Amino acid sequence: MTSAGTADLAGTEEASPRHDVSSTQIAAAGHDVAWPGGAATTSRVWPAGVLSSVLVTGLLLLLFLRNHRYFFLDDRIAEVVPKGLDIGRMVRRGEAPWLSTDIVNGGGYAVEYLMGVFNPVNLLLYAVSSLTDDAAFGSFIYVLGHALLLTASAAWLARTVGLGTAWSTAFAVSVGFQPYTIIWNATAWSQGLVSFSWVVLAIAAGSALHLRQRPPARATQPAGPADRCP
Repeated sequence: MTSAGTADLAGTEEASPRHDVSSTQIAAAGHDVAWPGGAATTSRVWPAGVLSSVLVTGLLLLLFLRNHRYFFLDDRIAEVVPKGLDIGRMVRRGEAPWLSTDIVNGGGYAVEYLMGVFNPVNLLLYAVSSLTDDAAFGSFIYVLGHALLLTASAAWLARTVGLGTAWSTAFAVSVGFQPYTIIWNATAWSQGLVSFSWVVLAIAAGSALHLRQRPPARATQPAGPADRCP
């Protein structure tokens, strides 16, 4: 190639600078970020949520089948579960579960914030648990409901911050089935599990809302030769 042809080719390249966009610029523009396991999209949270929930359900069910009273061991559980069954029966009868004198340790449920009678999810779990007279099984249902809420919330949070489906599933299972959740909360203090599940859900929802409302940054075009300082 002649020197003139080389000059013409160089001039063409200078006149038409490449529009390369780095991965950082793509992420800033609001596109998916590639993490181990795949690109992250909040619109496809359900695969990780469903898979992790199924795994946690199987693990909890295994504990229950091996020990029928696993979720009904501690004295704190022995206090809370009868109240929950009582609230559930009141809900099924169409009564407001604010006050009860049907059981010895009943009372003003409306002022006992740990019972959560103003939370429709709690009321639903109480009503389902009260379908049986087996307090151990009722406690398992109550724990299972909030463990699934915790697991699904953790999966949503993981997908929101950029983890792929596989890593989000692993993260959600590690949150929903861990010593703090299964040994301390599920067997000794179910209100701790309830609080933990709603806190993780609030963090996931806040993160998703923040990332959705964040204005996307525009990808900047690399400066051409004419814009560079000599």
